[in-house]
Amino acid sequence: MYICQKCNYSSESPANFCPVCGSQMVAYQPTYTNESNSTSNRVKRIVGMGLSIEGFVFAALTAIYVPLFLLTAMVGGETEMGIASLVASFVFGIFGLPGSIIGLVFSNQARTLGDTSAFSRVGKALGLAGVIVFAACFTISIFATTLGV
Repeated sequence: MYICQKCNYSSESPANFCPVCGSQMVAYQPTYTNESNSTSNRVKRIVGMGLSIEGFVFAALTAIYVPLFLLTAMVGGETEMGIASLVASFVFGIFGLPGSIIGLVFSNQARTLGDTSAFSRVGKALGLAGVIVFAACFTISIFATTLGV
């Protein structure tokens, strides 16, 4: 497509001069906006990263306290510590699991829209790691409590 810079007349056929005003015609090249710089993508990137970090911190706390409680229960023979591990994984999960899931979704959406920043990559990885750690700790706590540890 060719367009006149003076009167904005457009034509499909290549013409050197505009038939309306006589000015020079130029080839029109559409410009595309970079989706990774859009405001909504920036918000998804930042919120996704923040929630992924929050979820991962709670997952790390779960990964520390659940084995500690279970080890104490196995050594001391106290079933209360086994139940405490289940409660700890559940409480930490309530605060951290939604953050990990939402952070993972937002970071993945930002990546899908063409964002190549480290925020989206790290947010996606931390969100996924948080979900996996919560699932593992909660499953271990349920089995240990069921077995009477």
